[in-house]
Amino acid sequence: MQTEQVAKRYAAALFAVVADRDILVQAERELSEVDTLLQRDPTLMQILEAPHLLEQDKAATLRRVFTGRLHPVLLEFMTIILHKHRVGYLHGIIEHFLEMAAEAQGRLTARVWTAVALTDDERRKLIAELRAKTGKTIELDETVEPRLVGGMIVVLKDRIIDGSVRQKLRLLREELMKVTVA
Repeated sequence: MQTEQVAKRYAAALFAVVADRDILVQAERELSEVDTLLQRDPTLMQILEAPHLLEQDKAATLRRVFTGRLHPVLLEFMTIILHKHRVGYLHGIIEHFLEMAAEAQGRLTARVWTAVALTDDERRKLIAELRAKTGKTIELDETVEPRLVGGMIVVLKDRIIDGSVRQKLRLLREELMKVTVA
């Protein structure tokens, strides 16, 4: 849980600076690219987290890789993360920052698990219903999970809507267990 708190704190600080400088859209795009790069090729993260390398060498690597690719504010933030020994939190920081940026721009991501892939019509209806409930533009992050049997689970921010057949069967089983036979 501490990891989550640290990531949120740094993301909030970065968000405040970026919003103040009016570079939110640029920061969102650039940090998304950084996150994709670090996930696709973990070599840079390994270098930045290597205990045997000097901090100034790691900072030089950061500058070499990101100068011209990142806004100077973001490059400075990455350097601060390095100096504070928080590089291991970077993915979480970026993830939380992207959520904050999306929400500030009126967008929310709903994570959706279904037993089979949603049809275009189902997707449109789900987006419309979630938009009506939240007043925000909805982006779906879809995962097919055959173990659900049917239905879907939707996670929107801190809210979970479990309409899966698996959940309904579990609730039915609990009700049946309460029944006493005379």
